[in-house]
Amino acid sequence: MENFTLAKSQNFGNVQCDFWCDDNSEIWMTRDQIGTALEYKNPYDGIRVLHNRNKDRLDKYSTPFKLTGVEGTRDITRAMTVYSTKGVYEICRWSRQPKADAFMDFVWEVIDNLRLGKLKIIQPESGQLKLQELEIKGKNAEARLRNSKARQAKLILTEAGKYKNILSVEAVELLTINAFELIIGEKTIQRPQIERKYYSATEIAGELGTTPNKIGRLSNKYQIKKDEYGMTVLDKSQYSSKQVANFIYNEKGKSRLSEVYRIETNN
Repeated sequence: MENFTLAKSQNFGNVQCDFWCDDNSEIWMTRDQIGTALEYKNPYDGIRVLHNRNKDRLDKYSTPFKLTGVEGTRDITRAMTVYSTKGVYEICRWSRQPKADAFMDFVWEVIDNLRLGKLKIIQPESGQLKLQELEIKGKNAEARLRNSKARQAKLILTEAGKYKNILSVEAVELLTINAFELIIGEKTIQRPQIERKYYSATEIAGELGTTPNKIGRLSNKYQIKKDEYGMTVLDKSQYSSKQVANFIYNEKGKSRLSEVYRIETNN
């Protein structure tokens, strides 16, 4: 299965969907195309993860193949995956994306109209259109997006490692989960439950009518920055784009700060 002809392009909402026809008149759609239409944050990996969870159903309705094209001065070969009509239906069946049912109806209608002759198959202008050119462009964009997400995830994990000795267990766990989900493009793991309410030094200072710096000095003087009174988290610095470690206070910590503030004020 090397040659594909573009049979039809039709919009699903704001997404242009391309339907490809092989030498046996079978209709196919690419993994990237399906993932984009279903609005996965990372279209290729979103469908890949779903496929791996339902291999017994999707393997027989998909086929991998290699695409070769020219990028700059080099010949580049990439492995791709396409799905038959039944494969697209199976993906929609197993997907939890909100538009899965609507997309399945859309695909069914387009393919049914093609078979009934209500929609005309696009005629190539100069020889057979190759899927390679379109797919390689899409894969290039996908690769750039994945590389960007990988760099962001690496930065998150680096920061978590740098502050792991002072960050709370919950904060480290959340950072690790966020980095993992950033790479694969979907939520996969339940977050740790944080039942208590926490307050920043700025919030407590506002209630007491003082400054965050004053709260910080009191916290250090009376050794309030302990697990008993709150936890350390990473937060964006107000002076730069860097992440900084900040201590946030639970109700007990807030109460203790209020107590020592009154003591200091009355002395």
